[in-house]
Amino acid sequence: TDSISKVEVIVNSGRVAYAWDDPAELASGLLSCTLDPTYSYYYIRVTEGDGDMAVTAPVWVGETLKLGISDVACGTSTPVTNEELTLTTTLFNSESTDANIKSITYAVGSQVLASATDVGTVPASGTLALSYDVSFDTARVYKVTATVVLEQDGKEYVFTKDITLDVLNADDLVYIGIDASHYNEYVAGNYKDSMGNFGNLAGKYNVRTVELKTSDELIAACSNPKFKALILTAPSRRLADAQTDPRTYSAAELAAITAFNSNGGTVILAGWSDNYENYPVIQNNPAIKHMAATQNEVLAALGSSLRISDDATYDDVRSAADGVDKWRLYFNTYGQSFLTDGVIVDAEHPYDRLYTEVFSHYGGASVYAVDADDKPTSTLPATVSPVVYTHSTTYSVDVDKDGLGGANVPKYAYAENDSRLLAMASEQLEGKGLIIVSGAAFMSNFEVQAQVDNGAEKNYSNYKICENLINYLNPIKITPIADVQAEPDEGVKYTIEGIVTSNASGYDKDTAFFDCIYVQDDTRGINVFPVAGNYAEGMKVRVHGGVTYYCGEIELNLSSDYNGSIEIISDDITPLEPQLVTAKAAMADENIGNLMRVEGKITEIHKTAGVVDKIYVQDETGTALLFINGYITSTDTSLDKLTVGMTVSGIGIGSRDVDEESADSAIFARLRVRDRADIHEISAPHTHTWG
Repeated sequence: TDSISKVEVIVNSGRVAYAWDDPAELASGLLSCTLDPTYSYYYIRVTEGDGDMAVTAPVWVGETLKLGISDVACGTSTPVTNEELTLTTTLFNSESTDANIKSITYAVGSQVLASATDVGTVPASGTLALSYDVSFDTARVYKVTATVVLEQDGKEYVFTKDITLDVLNADDLVYIGIDASHYNEYVAGNYKDSMGNFGNLAGKYNVRTVELKTSDELIAACSNPKFKALILTAPSRRLADAQTDPRTYSAAELAAITAFNSNGGTVILAGWSDNYENYPVIQNNPAIKHMAATQNEVLAALGSSLRISDDATYDDVRSAADGVDKWRLYFNTYGQSFLTDGVIVDAEHPYDRLYTEVFSHYGGASVYAVDADDKPTSTLPATVSPVVYTHSTTYSVDVDKDGLGGANVPKYAYAENDSRLLAMASEQLEGKGLIIVSGAAFMSNFEVQAQVDNGAEKNYSNYKICENLINYLNPIKITPIADVQAEPDEGVKYTIEGIVTSNASGYDKDTAFFDCIYVQDDTRGINVFPVAGNYAEGMKVRVHGGVTYYCGEIELNLSSDYNGSIEIISDDITPLEPQLVTAKAAMADENIGNLMRVEGKITEIHKTAGVVDKIYVQDETGTALLFINGYITSTDTSLDKLTVGMTVSGIGIGSRDVDEESADSAIFARLRVRDRADIHEISAPHTHTWG
């Protein structure tokens, strides 16, 4: 019954070799054409009036063409508005003859960003990279399509490849500087370039990470008001270049970092185990300042009482239990700090990652405090907040035997008769920015991993700690859902908070819409897609996603293109009461997404395959459609008792869908019913409460 708008013959690279779009010809149902077999494969693509497509399998008449686009890449990981960024398309040609590049185009939909013609040749058995600068004036997620037309041996080919760009608003952006000028571990030292996951997480909060590759860049960042934090991981003493050029912070750098912190900037310092400086070239040269001493020089300049130990944290008990090396440790004891807000610890399963989020501390050192005389102390100043403690069985080892680690490293009272080493702490000095000190690079790619909802293991708490840190630097802006509903452009990202008004399938399949839930705040409701987890009606959630439209209804899309996420703020289940509205109001555009109740007389009952799926209810203002998906409480037969003329009450969520039976695939309004039991006979309508 669907209308067909176009049928096409598609060949290599997606090129259209032939098309039928005449309505009369399409209506005949029999299409034919004759083509020369000059391409490798042919298939049929059918496009319906509503945009849905069907394709056949390809028919092959030749070998695979070894020509096309291998990659489209962006020159920056965090593109922002009104800033030029470079897109590079790499072409490959594994055929035996050259291919001429007739044109290249970058476009978002029908909007062309850059284009060029006759731009060169892709040599036989070779590659060619083409780069062009583009910019965007609006913050949103863009799908940029690179289209390249190549000509080879007299035949023309069209190749396309997409790249998704999450363009942030430059005016809302803040920066975190990551020192890369001192052979810093995980940045420019060992495990180089391992901060990308942290950068991606930061981008979700309109925070941009910038590697500061020279001393001048580090000093300049300290006086740039856009920079809210600096990350200084341990200057390597393990890297060969670092052993011949062991870098420390200059007087100018120390002064700049101190001024940055005095002006409110957050400074994060990470240490590394002295395992990684236990080398003859270092041990035989006392002039080489160790990693801990280098980092502690910064802390002393800041006026901090925290220090990084020149040691390694080992644990015989937990490492044996976890089946890992003595220095590969996973802690589960947290202090009272905003950095650990939301970290999950199950008291009954404290070491099991199925239940508890553990802190990954690989090859790390311990952290301690000093008194006014710069002497180690087991009493923490009031300015210091413990973030992560080690296990009670964890101990300090002086691996490089310089006399600075081991039993002389202070422990701190976690509970009565239970003192432990510190793995991470923060300090807030009056009138200054926050100082965070960790014995290991807690924000590296190995510790900050993309969140997954696979039910197997929980993420390291490092992710949540970093998320809390980034949110502290640039707090999330919560947008009223009514403002999101007013957004005309797809791809614009928002964060909302509200009450779940429809169950997800992970909670109750009988009352869940396919792959989505609805969320409502004081201003409006909205569809959230895709969601299939354990989310129940009445829970309060925070949702981050991008605007997309489906069948005439706006939704907040949680796909990876939008760094989408959903988290439960409160699992205290308190369902919203549906608002009693008129039939006219229930069908109005301004109420899409809202949980509503209508009352009136049934004028029509529609069934599909003998099952009620549409009930039309009329009051003095008009008619409302109660729409029931076939899978919703499918075993409930109570609706069979309803008859035309009955007065009923019905609850549903304002929604839109496409009428597949109409010739033009028209959009229709509906109240999407969550439970067949929400429709029942009443003696008389109540007074409406809308407006």
